[in-house]
Amino acid sequence: MPQKPLFVEEEKENVFSSPCNIDSSTFTPDAKFSSKRRSIRLKTPLLRVRDTKPSPVRFSKRNARDPDEEAISNLRDTALAILLQLVEVPMLESLLSVPFDLPELAEAPQPFIFENDFTPRKIKPAKIDYRGPVADLPWVKASSLCLDGRHPAGITGLWSLQACKVLCYKSVVERFSCSAESLIPGEYFSICIPIVQMLKAEQRKRALYALQLLILHLPWKRRKQLQHLLQFLHLVVDDIFVSVDKRVTNYEAVIRDFLTVVFKHPLVSEETQKILFDFLLLKSEAVFSIPSCLQRVKESGMKFCEAISIKDLETTSAEYTKRCLVDLASSVADSTEIKLADKKLWLKKLKKHHSSAYESCNFDD
Repeated sequence: MPQKPLFVEEEKENVFSSPCNIDSSTFTPDAKFSSKRRSIRLKTPLLRVRDTKPSPVRFSKRNARDPDEEAISNLRDTALAILLQLVEVPMLESLLSVPFDLPELAEAPQPFIFENDFTPRKIKPAKIDYRGPVADLPWVKASSLCLDGRHPAGITGLWSLQACKVLCYKSVVERFSCSAESLIPGEYFSICIPIVQMLKAEQRKRALYALQLLILHLPWKRRKQLQHLLQFLHLVVDDIFVSVDKRVTNYEAVIRDFLTVVFKHPLVSEETQKILFDFLLLKSEAVFSIPSCLQRVKESGMKFCEAISIKDLETTSAEYTKRCLVDLASSVADSTEIKLADKKLWLKKLKKHHSSAYESCNFDD
């Protein structure tokens, strides 16, 4: 009795058309051992491009202010009021234009990663576990704060302590490598310059107090980034057992890679930037502490000069203006460098527009 061909159903979506024009829906023992091989596509892994941008969940966590930030925001105006008593700022418009919710410095663009969603679970790479001894290293903890909570890529595959530290440093450098702005916005230029002048005059205690107030007034996201970065760089500079760049010292590498990340302005020289940067590194913990007197000032209120009435202000202003005009007219009349014709012209204008000041000079006598 002749045997009937055996039909085996295959998934249509997984079958390519055979290059030998064999009906792929029919599978017989003869065809199995045939010298002509046909290609049957099985379920193969499909490569898909995954974007490595941070997830919206992590963004929402980073954008949420904790209670400490809320408390600092309440002290922000008081800190600025006290700061303006320490430094002289010609214009406040640019300083006040910086929003408190200014975004963080942009990250360096991440490459796309090809991943396989259809790989069997048993051969999927295990999730990276950072709970091992590597995660307990101060360098790794500090660098992960600079990297928005992520550990440096590939840190778990390293067993050398020096290699781990170098990778941490390079990851942080790459994180801030594409930043067009600085952590301290350029609008704070008018405050940073007087602080540098205090440091040059050896007024370090006063400069530290001014920097503490300045840090409190920074946008909160930039302040957190600056705090995390300075803590990490402080570890790098103080570590004498590892070299992040064999050509230079750790301090020189930090200056080269992060000087303009902390603060830069087209009108500020590199020497001025370095003085401010050095002091921030030296006082990386103290500058982020809240002055003890700040809360007392906020509760008691600012003490200003005694208020005067508008009438008294106008009278005082008129008397002061008249006295200045008299002094100016007297200096013009007594000057030996001004021509006589110019003197007569200027005094004629003074008599026309400010007759009371002209009469006080007694030029007619």
